[in-house]
Amino acid sequence: MATLTFAYNHARDPMNPDQLADQIGSAFNLSTNPTVDITPTQILVTHPQASEAQRVAVQALIDAYVFDPVWAGGVAAVLAAKAQAALTANATFLALGAAPTAAQVRDQVILATKELNALIRLATNLLDSTKGT
Repeated sequence: MATLTFAYNHARDPMNPDQLADQIGSAFNLSTNPTVDITPTQILVTHPQASEAQRVAVQALIDAYVFDPVWAGGVAAVLAAKAQAALTANATFLALGAAPTAAQVRDQVILATKELNALIRLATNLLDSTKGT
């Protein structure tokens, strides 16, 4: 198993390691995708066929990477849409002013918790489900 190590440029965020692995696998016509691990400082690409000769091409894929929210079964797109809708819902609650009812506060706490769960799933690439959002 060979591993290529690249500096992680946080300007590329968000990055999904599985989506990047798909892109690398497709670009090199691999029968299996590489393993891509993203740490706070590095991107590690591991595959039996990884070699220094591919470094420039893999770096080009990393540099051109654009997060696709529809990738991962559309979960990211659903969560992103929920986050957008949250702005409207939160503005509506804030427009109630200084005296919302207890029921309105309760409903807003439940809604805000779901909104936060959606954002946590997006931020941590937990794109396997929309549960709790």
